[in-house]
Amino acid sequence: MDDGDRVIVVTGPNFSGKSCYAGQVGLLVYLAHVGSFLPCDCARISFRDQILVNFGDIETCSVPQSTFQRDLTQMASILRKSTEHSLILIDEFGKGTAPASGIAVITSALQRLAEIKCKVVCTTHFLEMFSLCLLEDCKNGIKAVQMSIHAPESNDDEAVPLFKLKD
Repeated sequence: MDDGDRVIVVTGPNFSGKSCYAGQVGLLVYLAHVGSFLPCDCARISFRDQILVNFGDIETCSVPQSTFQRDLTQMASILRKSTEHSLILIDEFGKGTAPASGIAVITSALQRLAEIKCKVVCTTHFLEMFSLCLLEDCKNGIKAVQMSIHAPESNDDEAVPLFKLKD
């Protein structure tokens, strides 16, 4: 993630590793900040003042809020607390509502986060953000990437999926 691409929107099929990728970014940044070992040859990780996360949570009857209402509450908190030095991780925002509502809110949130100039990794199935030209790829610091799956060709029953992030 370079300085020009502050907001990365990761798309791809189910079980392609989108959520794992976002989680790994957050974990590696955290480990680097506490001075821990990173499993790589080299890494260039800039200072982040906070890591703010909107990942799906567990539904419960003890909290009188819908899934979408909890998503909105988390997103409002993220938008209030974000600075240009924040790392924001958003996973599948808007799954618990009508697609039009989810697309509208996540598009607006990503535009605002791009204005703040914080680093964002957002995973989504809402490709309509780009096909309807609500967001433009490679404009205003927003970049769309896709997770792809490569299953090695063999006659074995043991397929080991390999995930790759593509521009």
